[in-house]
Amino acid sequence: MGQNDSFELESGSNAILLLQLLQVMQVATRAQLEAITHLSPSTVSKEVRRLIEAGFAEETGQMPSMGGRPTRCLAMRPEARCAIGAEFSTHRLRVVTTDLNAAVQRTDEVEILALNVELICEQLCALLQRAIAEAGRERVVGVGIAVPGVADTDAGRMVIYSDLNLFDYPLGHKVQEATGFFPLIYNRSTSAAMGERWQGDSRQVQSLFYIALDAGISGGLIVKGSSYRGASPAVAEIGHCTVRPDGPICFCGNRGCLQTVASTSALATRARELLKSGRVSLLTEQVNGHISRIDAIAVLRAAQENDALAVEILAEAADYIGIAIGNSINLFSPEQVVLGGPLIAAYPHPWVDLIRASIYRRTLSYTLQPTKIVVSRLGADSRSIGAAALAVQHWFASRSPKHFLDLAGIARAQTGR
Repeated sequence: MGQNDSFELESGSNAILLLQLLQVMQVATRAQLEAITHLSPSTVSKEVRRLIEAGFAEETGQMPSMGGRPTRCLAMRPEARCAIGAEFSTHRLRVVTTDLNAAVQRTDEVEILALNVELICEQLCALLQRAIAEAGRERVVGVGIAVPGVADTDAGRMVIYSDLNLFDYPLGHKVQEATGFFPLIYNRSTSAAMGERWQGDSRQVQSLFYIALDAGISGGLIVKGSSYRGASPAVAEIGHCTVRPDGPICFCGNRGCLQTVASTSALATRARELLKSGRVSLLTEQVNGHISRIDAIAVLRAAQENDALAVEILAEAADYIGIAIGNSINLFSPEQVVLGGPLIAAYPHPWVDLIRASIYRRTLSYTLQPTKIVVSRLGADSRSIGAAALAVQHWFASRSPKHFLDLAGIARAQTGR
């Protein structure tokens, strides 16, 4: 039957409960739904029929017969609705349209025209307006935006973004005025963590810690399938963990933060220091003797050519990264640690092996044992995908019956998801 875009899933209704369970289980029978929810067979049949007629669910086949009448399987139709996810950056803007499983259906990307927050916001709103129009406003369940720096999700504000000297910017209200949707705003690493969980190699993982290695170093923490939110908007700021107490001064005022010894600028600074001390390296040839031109990419390229100095710099940085991640594992014991960001993407091996080795040296064996350390498969795409996933999750959560989480746990236990 055709999809009915006017069909509304009422908050707390049996219909939304069954749809959410289908999303968790992926495939289920009516009997399974009855057993988990304790709803009567007639109620389950009625609500499932409504979901099928509205295009939210479908029958996908039959369970093997045990001698009686074959049992039909059910699944959610993720294309029934869509979400919009965006990434706010000083270099590019990316907007994706996804289905209810955060699978990308459409992508739009542009370069930033000017390093001015108002102009960037105008560009972003134009992309969002276009994506909403293409999808059909009535089909969009929400908008999520991944932003750099610190974000206040409840207020819809960018709290701090030092690259643009930006403090307390009302991005949510600007987007609402332009599109009619008040967006969910999270920092990029939190969004990336959710993207990895929904569309990366961390699917169905209930707890993970995502680390992005870039001009800054940041983290995103997923606990019980949801983004962890602390007492302040600044969460999982692994880049500001002290790993070298006598180290360089960070812009935050502290000494020896992880990002002062392992970010893009830190790698370049360390290379220049060693060359000025008389060390020999391919880096000097790469920049024609102009040491001031050395950047992190030059260090990575030299390491790929087995340049001793470049490899030493990355090994040193890997050790500091391992200290911070090892401490995080000892504290949170996540199921997965996902290494992402441009630096990992540009030089995954053997740098990742060095980081893993440092983590292993600094983590309790029984804490580390259940934790898998993986490299992001989605790369930078995880941010916009995760922003859309957060919008979908919020749409479901805002309609969930109070006992949904308990039933979802039962469903996961039955399906192993």
